Amino acid sequence: MKIEMIPTDKIKPDKEQPRKTFDKGRLEGLAETFKEEGIIQPIEIDENFIITVGERRWRAAKLAGLKELPCIIKKTDNKLKRQLIEEFHKENISALEKARAVKQLITSHEHAKLKGQGIDQGINKTAKELGIGENYIRSLLSVLEDKELEKAVENEKITFTVAQEAKDKLGVEEAKTIAKLPKSQQIGKMEVREIARAKPEVKDELFEEVIEDTKRGYRPTIPQIAEKAKAIEGRRKPVFKLDKKIIPSDLSRKVEETVIQLDNQIKFITENWTLFQTIPQRDKDRLVAILRVHYEAFLKIYKMLGGKLR
Repeated sequence: MKIEMIPTDKIKPDKEQPRKTFDKGRLEGLAETFKEEGIIQPIEIDENFIITVGERRWRAAKLAGLKELPCIIKKTDNKLKRQLIEEFHKENISALEKARAVKQLITSHEHAKLKGQGIDQGINKTAKELGIGENYIRSLLSVLEDKELEKAVENEKITFTVAQEAKDKLGVEEAKTIAKLPKSQQIGKMEVREIARAKPEVKDELFEEVIEDTKRGYRPTIPQIAEKAKAIEGRRKPVFKLDKKIIPSDLSRKVEETVIQLDNQIKFITENWTLFQTIPQRDKDRLVAILRVHYEAFLKIYKMLGGKLR
């Protein structure tokens, strides 16, 4: 294959190139290498001198002040596919750029004939061309389904991985809720997975509690999230089951037993108050919130039974 020396200023970047960002530090480092050793690996351009593969090298060469670059002039029928295959397996292309490029490839002219067969056929064809799994492609595309979430990832409000995991496992609104938090208060991929493992009837409340914890500066660990799920599930269960045939005296006894049980727990807390004073403030805040809920519930029952406040 013939290699030609082409003036650097004559070469143009491809506006449709999948990679949109280039690390400034790495470019400067590569430029220093080019100054000392020159550029060895040629870049690939089309007949109009538009770059197919090697834009990073071209940018570094310009920084280094190189007047000419070794190039392979090659006509490419589907430049996007060629670029994507080249870039896809590089570690330094962002997941968002990969996702956008894959979406562009699926909807490109080459796949236009598949439109009548649905996007599944486009994904299937793209997966074969790139040598990757269909599920991986679907997972990449999921973040692009919501423009607000995509913009949050682009603006580095949330990582692509967390956005992807939260949207797929919890829902798009939950993913956007995480994105609105400061980075220091955000939960990670593993925490999202732990919340997703909770039972469906518990999951929403668990997510809200974890988010409230992070807002207060307390980020629960994986085991703590699992314990929270159990606690929420326990709160949802009635203290005792009511039998429709139960007689009033038995019902009264069951209520009395429940109150005595709770009274014993309160006595335990008051008798060990010195020990409870040593717990972190964030845990005290959580206990206050839980006690407030129980206080309001018992006050309501008290009034329903005819009790009067002094």
